[in-house]
Amino acid sequence: MAVDPEVQVQRDEIQFALKDIGRRLGFVLDTETYAFRSVWEIGHWLSMCMVSSKSLAFLCPVYESEKLVLPFMMSLSPRLHDRRAISLTGDFDFDLNELREVAKSRRSIFVFSLGSPVTGAIMEANEATRVVHETGGIVIMDASYILPRRWPSLAAIDADITIVRSRPILSFDGLVIAYLSRRIRDILKGDSVLSSCWKAMSQADIPSEQILCMLEALRYLGNIGHENNRARDLEFCRTVLEGIQKAEGLKLIGPTEPLKRIAIFSMTSTRFNPKEISLMLDNATGLIVSVNSLGVKDKHLSVPFQTEPCIRFAPFIQNTKDQVRALVDALAIVSKGGVGQ
Repeated sequence: MAVDPEVQVQRDEIQFALKDIGRRLGFVLDTETYAFRSVWEIGHWLSMCMVSSKSLAFLCPVYESEKLVLPFMMSLSPRLHDRRAISLTGDFDFDLNELREVAKSRRSIFVFSLGSPVTGAIMEANEATRVVHETGGIVIMDASYILPRRWPSLAAIDADITIVRSRPILSFDGLVIAYLSRRIRDILKGDSVLSSCWKAMSQADIPSEQILCMLEALRYLGNIGHENNRARDLEFCRTVLEGIQKAEGLKLIGPTEPLKRIAIFSMTSTRFNPKEISLMLDNATGLIVSVNSLGVKDKHLSVPFQTEPCIRFAPFIQNTKDQVRALVDALAIVSKGGVGQ
């Protein structure tokens, strides 16, 4: 059956946009860049890949976004024997010894953010990836939070699937860009059914405008200059970290060295109620201050760990150093005076 010319033009436009996105992300083989509506679809495809694995473990860091972890966990649930959060070191990086021990016990799928949306830590991904690969596991890396802030070399990290989600960059859901490593491409080449399913899921029901919007966002970041974006993010980190040291009763959950983190901050305090303080600061400073849970809630994990509410803020491209300084000063004031629990 002949394809409608307008439909074909739209398909060609999307393919060109995806190739351009792949190139801008730094990947050489741009034909391996795909688009999905959600990470759930990628997890569902992985579930089909793992049909022969009877004892599968799902792993993620202790402090990770539920919006990343839960869709993967739910789509893989028929295959999962264990769901475990990997501890972090004092520097808020992966505990590689624990990761190695868990990965040895059963084949694993390890999902993590290269720039943590909870702690702001820039994770040492290469060593963790090697540990998981040694036992035949699969690594999925989310670059959504670190990409506009530091623009790392994603191609230098041997993750099996690298994803970039629209929500952290563009503030809307419904688009996940996925890039496949050679290991996954070999799986597709060796199994026509899995290959057909992957391609059928890719781009299904995704408005072309969303893909083009992502491309424009990457162009915009490139036009600003990645070095300028890095410098701004580092300046935000230094401003917040210096201010927090002067505040009383605040506990930062994340690295205290600017070069080891991105400008995403989570804090707890015994002196204020997170919900009350988030509303107060959100209205007063021009920055979005939210209340988050530190990590994935207990009921989803085989070995629960304690979570607690925290305030979170993440200055971005549209924010200024003055806004960030005003927020830090306000935090110091309310923390010193205290707000009712």
